[in-house]
Amino acid sequence: FPTSYLWLVTSEDGTDWSAPRILNAQVKNSSETFYGVGPGRGLVTSSGRIIFPCYRHSGSFIPQERTSFIYSDDHGQTWRRTEDLSQTSSETAVTEADGRLYAFTRTGSSALSDRSALTYYTSSDNGTSWSGRMDASIDTWTACQMSAITYTEKIDGRTAIILSAPSGSKRTNGRIY
Repeated sequence: FPTSYLWLVTSEDGTDWSAPRILNAQVKNSSETFYGVGPGRGLVTSSGRIIFPCYRHSGSFIPQERTSFIYSDDHGQTWRRTEDLSQTSSETAVTEADGRLYAFTRTGSSALSDRSALTYYTSSDNGTSWSGRMDASIDTWTACQMSAITYTEKIDGRTAIILSAPSGSKRTNGRIY
């Protein structure tokens, strides 16, 4: 039965790395043929929680992709998994701003014509649960992973999340929003 593996390696100094540990038993459901990170990066929240967006394929004839998050509150020793987000989603970028987490998800299929308003989810409880899908009012090509970071400076007195995503089809004409 095809499957995927989530491996964790750690480093205290960025030079020497631990032996890999498989996290599947803690976070992956046995019915999932694929459960993988990102791509992209995880986040250490202001409270110290380590959180990574992950997504799964159901393994059915028509794959159903859904995003969930794995997190650790003990410096990566043990991991838990959240419920899936409410809508079809896959690759996800997560960032923190003003005490909330924001998740920007890939929502399109691999069709080259997928364009729609960019959507996102928020969490007010450090990523344990997530809101329903919200519209960011940015028209972009949704069949591609985007990247999001929280800007270190205020813009017009407000916290800013900087998003990069393709604005054209076929992953072209990238823009910063």
